[in-house]
Amino acid sequence: MPNELIWEKGGVHKRFWGHVSGRELAESVEAVAVHPDFDQLRYIMNDFLGVTSFAMDADSMERILVSRVGSRYTNPRIRVMLVTKDAELFALADVTKPNSFPATNETKGFATTVEARAWFHRQPVLDHLAYRPNR
Repeated sequence: MPNELIWEKGGVHKRFWGHVSGRELAESVEAVAVHPDFDQLRYIMNDFLGVTSFAMDADSMERILVSRVGSRYTNPRIRVMLVTKDAELFALADVTKPNSFPATNETKGFATTVEARAWFHRQPVLDHLAYRPNR
């Protein structure tokens, strides 16, 4: 799988390169969600700067959204950052952000990892209460 999970204090930096399939992206989302440190995470940075091609299919997108909805119930304090200069990958930030799909964690796209980290560090700590729909 053309990616690595780099566990950092408070978060995980997922770095992707080469061709990335929707299945591989879904597997990386699921791997983070089942990690023993998931409850302590405050951010997930998906770094697609090394990706040369990308293919998403409907089944993989559904797997990702299902995992993100479940993850939100487990840990609503996570912010998700997508780092890419590719318009198609950047659009994933819009598809998976709470405005489009309210039961997922806050998601935002960036052109560089420096911008993503700077944005994250300016954000207030999210509410420590469990996700409550309709509020």
